[in-house]
Amino acid sequence: MVHGGYYPQALAEITPLLESGSVKPVVSGLYPLEKARDALALNKTGHVRGKLVIQVR
Repeated sequence: MVHGGYYPQALAEITPLLESGSVKPVVSGLYPLEKARDALALNKTGHVRGKLVIQVR
């Protein structure tokens, strides 16, 4: 698993797969910006499976 950094080659490889629907990210939760603290606290527990999405709009 890659943490942090910018990897243009990896991005170039995964983008077509995401666009075609071959790969779909698992979203565990969707939080408005006002609830970002709750999302981060949940993430710290280590029991999140998938991505937590924080909506900024």
